[in-house]
Amino acid sequence: MKKRLLILAAALLVLSACARTAENAPLPAAAPAAEADTETPPPPAPGGEISLSMRRPATLNPVLNEDASVDKILLLVFEPLFNVGQDFSLSPALAESVETAPDGLSAVVSLRAARWHDGEPVTAADFIFTVNALKAAPDGAVYKPCVQNIDGCSALSDNQVEVRFAKNFSGNKYSFVFPLIPEHYYKGAKAGSEADMKPVGSGPYKFASFDQELSLAAREDDWRPYISAVKVIITPDLETDLYSFDQGVTDALPADMSVWGKYRGAKEARENPVNTTYFDFIGFNCAGAFKEAELRRAAAMCVNRLEYVNSVYLGYADLAAAPVHPASWAYSPDLPELPFDTAAAGEVFSKHAENGAKLSVRVLTNEENPERVKIAETLKENLGKAGAEATIETLPFEDYKAKINSGNYDIFVGGLNLSPFPDLTFALHSSGNFFRYSDEETDAALQDAFYALNEGELRAALSKVQKRCAEDLPLYGLCFRKQALLLDKKIYGYNTSYINNPYGDLKNWYIAQKQ
Repeated sequence: MKKRLLILAAALLVLSACARTAENAPLPAAAPAAEADTETPPPPAPGGEISLSMRRPATLNPVLNEDASVDKILLLVFEPLFNVGQDFSLSPALAESVETAPDGLSAVVSLRAARWHDGEPVTAADFIFTVNALKAAPDGAVYKPCVQNIDGCSALSDNQVEVRFAKNFSGNKYSFVFPLIPEHYYKGAKAGSEADMKPVGSGPYKFASFDQELSLAAREDDWRPYISAVKVIITPDLETDLYSFDQGVTDALPADMSVWGKYRGAKEARENPVNTTYFDFIGFNCAGAFKEAELRRAAAMCVNRLEYVNSVYLGYADLAAAPVHPASWAYSPDLPELPFDTAAAGEVFSKHAENGAKLSVRVLTNEENPERVKIAETLKENLGKAGAEATIETLPFEDYKAKINSGNYDIFVGGLNLSPFPDLTFALHSSGNFFRYSDEETDAALQDAFYALNEGELRAALSKVQKRCAEDLPLYGLCFRKQALLLDKKIYGYNTSYINNPYGDLKNWYIAQKQ
């Protein structure tokens, strides 16, 4: 179990250095509240072209691709098995269903009737081929972590596959968010081959050409999306993406809302809020200055979460005491809440002070992230109001990360890019976490959640984990950041954006046609 937990911790993207586009960029002014869009949309009509953006791809094979911006585009060509909805549940896409065995060690995935762009049917053999290709893919491949617990696959029929898992894990079905590739087209294809840069998928758009930009054409058989063509321009970074959208060069873009506030101006756009897995928090050293839970609670009362959401995140965030999104099916709504109360915190600090000396607190943050720096500065002020002697250490990300890993801190302002499935073993289990936190009750609840065999057991165990986290406070949650899918005003038909697939409903978009 301990080895498994450490592997999970290493596999997740944690403590991300910077959620902004430009290092040391000034925080934008708070954005005015968006006015409700009361426009009556025109009737859907086929035709037209839209422009998107991505980095220059090393490959257009989704199994080998290592770039997240490229993956967002490739999902128009290669449909994923499942999408992750705004409530973090799985939504069928290329797969119709997944049924997990009672022992949790296998599952049957049923594929819907579908065809590749060259007319060949999508089959169980393609599923098995894709899993094996992902196992052989580079470590940085976007979807390689999805197959780390898959032990093998067998075809039950042309459209059904039995998947065997190395270990029972309650979140195993969340492995099935990867796209499939056709065996008949990619078998034997190597990096740099024609298949590598001329993809054949099963999604609503098919490859047309790639030179200085990628051109996709609407599929006219199985899907028939309204928009006829998608042009994808190549950009060097997210800052260029934002500028390109604001200047009307591109027509849609997923973006951090607080960052978009800095660029908003030239373009009138629809801003469609989207939930994310980016969780920001205050972390405590539970083996050092904040060994006592009472002290952690007192320090948490110096954290003005609502102020941070409004002034730092510009309102584009959801308050969350524990690392489970409030919109998630797994969220426990009745968690204990702490007030912002520096006076009450001061009473606790004075009780723990030795020989009348003030409590000394080091607040650690990384210099590349202005949101964290701002939070650290106001936290220092509030700790001072409570009678603590607080200082800030603002370091380059690698030094910041090293201090956290070595336990050389008192409090740190941090963030996690969590999995859509709320497995929190890496963050809270005593076998190893950033906070030096150890609690037998939390460990037991985490283990129950990890191995739960039905939804009732899973929800009960996850509720205990969240409650213990909110009570014992190895970390104090700030919020989950919000993104937005920004759309040009000419685009209609948007309904939802999936957590894993922002352009997942582009097949329903349309452009008003001139009469």
